Amino acid sequence: MDDVLTTGATLAAAERTLEAHGHDVLGATVLAATPAPDDRRRARPATATPSGEDLGGT
Repeated sequence: MDDVLTTGATLAAAERTLEAHGHDVLGATVLAATPAPDDRRRARPATATPSGEDLGGT
């Protein structure tokens, strides 16, 4: 969820940087995909690496 919440801040920072260098920002596009609620292929927890190593997060 954190990535979704910080997307707006990232876009705002990118806009400020581009405008500071003389570029006009006309818009932005963000795409996100999530599995359907009944999809059996669940994403791994954010606290695990692809190999399953626990990173000790919450």
